[in-house]
Amino acid sequence: SEESIRYRFFGMLKDTPHEIRVRYCNIDYDREIAIVAESTENGKKKLLGVTRLSIDSDGKGGEMAFIVGDKWQGLGLGTKLVDYALEIAKEMGVENIYSIMLPDNYRALSLMKKMGFNLEYLSDGTVKGLLDLREEILEDRCLRPKNEREDFSNIERPDVSEAKGNDEAKKETEAEAKA
Repeated sequence: SEESIRYRFFGMLKDTPHEIRVRYCNIDYDREIAIVAESTENGKKKLLGVTRLSIDSDGKGGEMAFIVGDKWQGLGLGTKLVDYALEIAKEMGVENIYSIMLPDNYRALSLMKKMGFNLEYLSDGTVKGLLDLREEILEDRCLRPKNEREDFSNIERPDVSEAKGNDEAKKETEAEAKA
């Protein structure tokens, strides 16, 4: 949806510039990783969500961005994609991961908080989530060894009634802020 695209790219993209298309299609696997969730429906593959990691040149830090298709939001797919990306980053020796979000993207803010990111409002009106991957507490919270990772090859769409909307996530975020 337009809202999901705005949350991911901080604005609407009428036509994706050539440079961006090239960057997304030609990944530098030493520094960039894309994790894709897809399903096959009637013999056609359908993109459900994507998480991208861009590792800094020193290999110690990196940025993570993610988007989940509207029908799959609030059902745990974003959590699984982010969790997997954090596992990969940690295995690569990355020490810190950050993500930049719009302040009204309550689902993303809620997910980052749940995953242990420290959130900070920036002067440009965005929110930066920062996670120190060196903290041992991460092992218990969200990261699993390779042999314990989930297989997503047969993921089925859960009951939509379980999904949290952005409004519901907003209410939870506001309630937590008041507490």
